Amino acid sequence: MSAKKPFPATEYLILLLAAALRFYRLGAQSLWSDEGNSVAMAHRTFAEIAARTAQDIHPPLYYWLLKIWVALWGDSEFAVRALSAALGVLLVAVVFRLGRRWYGRSAGLAAALLATVNPFQLYYAQEARMYMLLTLLGALAVYFAWETWQGRGWRFLAGYALAATAGLYTHYAFPVMLVVINLAALFALWREKRTLVRWLGWQFVPALAFAPWLPIAIRQVTAWPQSLLTPATPAEKLFTIGQHLALGVSAPAVDARWLWVFGILFLVSGFLFPVEFKSLITPHSLFTIHYSLFTILWLLLPAGLTFFLFRPAYLKFLLVASPAFVLFLVSGFRFQTSRLIRHYSLFTIRYSLFIALLIPSALSLRAMYFAPAFQRDNYRGIAATIRALGTADDTVILHAPGQVEVFGYYFSGDDARARVIPLPRQRPLNPTDTIEALEKIAAESHRIFGVFWATEEADPDGVIEGWLNAHTFKASDVWFGNVRLVQFAPPAQTMESFPVMAQFGDAMVLAGYQLPPASVSPGDILQIGLQWQAIQSPEKNYTVFVQVLDAENHLVGQRDAAPQPPTSAWEAGATVNDRHGVEILPGTPPGEYRLVVGVYDSATGERLRLPDGRDFLALTTLSVTPNDSPLPIDAFGIQQRVDAPPLVGVDIYPLGHAAEPDAPIRSGSPVHVNFYWQKSAAVTAEAPVRITLDGQEVWRGSAVTGYPMNRWRAGETLRGQANFFVGDRQPGRYTLQIFWGDEPLITGLPIDIVP
Repeated sequence: MSAKKPFPATEYLILLLAAALRFYRLGAQSLWSDEGNSVAMAHRTFAEIAARTAQDIHPPLYYWLLKIWVALWGDSEFAVRALSAALGVLLVAVVFRLGRRWYGRSAGLAAALLATVNPFQLYYAQEARMYMLLTLLGALAVYFAWETWQGRGWRFLAGYALAATAGLYTHYAFPVMLVVINLAALFALWREKRTLVRWLGWQFVPALAFAPWLPIAIRQVTAWPQSLLTPATPAEKLFTIGQHLALGVSAPAVDARWLWVFGILFLVSGFLFPVEFKSLITPHSLFTIHYSLFTILWLLLPAGLTFFLFRPAYLKFLLVASPAFVLFLVSGFRFQTSRLIRHYSLFTIRYSLFIALLIPSALSLRAMYFAPAFQRDNYRGIAATIRALGTADDTVILHAPGQVEVFGYYFSGDDARARVIPLPRQRPLNPTDTIEALEKIAAESHRIFGVFWATEEADPDGVIEGWLNAHTFKASDVWFGNVRLVQFAPPAQTMESFPVMAQFGDAMVLAGYQLPPASVSPGDILQIGLQWQAIQSPEKNYTVFVQVLDAENHLVGQRDAAPQPPTSAWEAGATVNDRHGVEILPGTPPGEYRLVVGVYDSATGERLRLPDGRDFLALTTLSVTPNDSPLPIDAFGIQQRVDAPPLVGVDIYPLGHAAEPDAPIRSGSPVHVNFYWQKSAAVTAEAPVRITLDGQEVWRGSAVTGYPMNRWRAGETLRGQANFFVGDRQPGRYTLQIFWGDEPLITGLPIDIVP
């Protein structure tokens, strides 16, 4: 194709698709900790960025570019990730040009299309980090080097020198690409000794340009804390590497059998290369086919480095090999008209395999965009929860390096009332200083929110969480991606004691319990202390559950936790003090509730029974009083928001799976529904609430148990609950409807029932 010939429409369409996929839902997910660090860096001066990265494991170029980008477009989640998305589109264009130059236009288009839908590239094209810039610069260096070897002039040589220098200032893994390129140069130019020597001499240009930063790079790479590698067999390593290159981070969402399609096409290309090599090699032909060797080196060297330094955190460095991966997959397209392959059947098989590759890519992309398991750490949700429940008397402990920036991105301003304290203050952790800080925090706080991430680096001995577990009442422990939000209540000033003497099973007796004298409100943490006596040394580990139940036995608060120390470590006659915090669910209507306690086998879930056969003990009745002011909607964690007054939201999940609301609903199983109601001027008359499934009524009852509509307060969100059975329905998709009397509120909510 002539350099002056306009871009054909097909390439434009592929680039348009690449842009659409990379910018789609770009701001939907929260920033995670490293992205928060990127945003914080972008708000510093160029000199400050250089000074800070001199103490970091990443060079400064990406942060400098992001600073300029943020100055132009702002620092919203969409804006800061848009730089990587734009770089990802450029990468697709470079892949097309390389594929066209090496294997022909059809292969170039195929490679560009595979790069467009490659989940590995797409994931990092939607992340405000330097990995897409690293990959693009690696591909550009390859492209400019190739064009230089073709004698295309000094502009391509200058482009190579610029891309290589920029790559060195982007990431300390970039030198592997220089090794790839210069090994390929030995194959390409070994007959042209003078040209080869001149090319190798030009490598001093990026080396000299990087020389001012080289001492910093050596110091940081050699002195940075080294994490242990992950034990794995060679087969496991190869499978993981191939899985990432083919389907990215969300590969586990796709049936592993789809990898056979990639593997077969990979083998076809691998078979064609040596056959074509053997048929075409002559004393003067090595230069014409070395680009296949170039592709192999580009693929194998980064993959080999990942293989020998195998650790999940390092898999993102494979991204530099992803262009070579798609180029190798389509390399066989070059030979479709050669004398080696003239059979229509092979032509059809190869193109059918290529089309089949798009199916698992689409499945992986769907999971990447929508599946909670593959979402980034949700600091946005953590901050919203703390903002909704926290007060000026509460404290947030950020318990890992690198969280301050991303948490501050979401939790700042007048509405961020809780104090934020990073702990530990230094690494390695000083236990004495840390415990003194925790004692001060507990004495001054009404509630403590612990944001736990990367604890093996910040607190490998568990000093902070261990102290909080022992000296406060732990109420909840919720994952937001790979980050945990844990709530603790410091001990109340006064606790009332109540004797019990109730025997559970044949190993333990509940001798008594303590409660604070005050009532609780929705969102509060109920503190309960339990005193256990060991009749004998239990052989098993048991878990204690504490529940707060309404008149229809719906949970409005629950805490399941093993006593400390665990029951298997108890000695006969020992007395164990056990602390539990129970969060009263936001939206719980005012009224009287039962407090019950029980014990079950941690391994089997089987409950221990009292002498009268019951498997729980009712301790007392609790009073739940209204909040002084309505809790904001973010305090509720609503699964599906709706605009159907007076209904504002709904949760639907299998009964007993509140902690995993995405669990499948199975035929014959019970289903739990949470309704979220708000007083509405449009609806003033009380009416029964009905649930139907494909038109068949499965539940009827009150909107809120024991709390009629005429008592609802303006602005207050109330939680109603219902349980129903799906019956022995055939697996498939059903439609759930919710009615206020005869008035439909929700008419088309899809429910999938599995075997």
